[in-house]
Amino acid sequence: MVRGDTNQGEGKWQLAKNDISYYYSSAKFYEDGIDEFGFLNNLFKVFDVD
Repeated sequence: MVRGDTNQGEGKWQLAKNDISYYYSSAKFYEDGIDEFGFLNNLFKVFDVD
């Protein structure tokens, strides 16, 4: 096992910069109202949460 202060996975993974830029995240729907999948529902409205 290699230990150190460096991130061993850095450069190997293509991670999203944030939750909105991750393609499969529903965060963009809640942030911008964009439903790229066509089946998302705003649960705050479904369950009448203020």
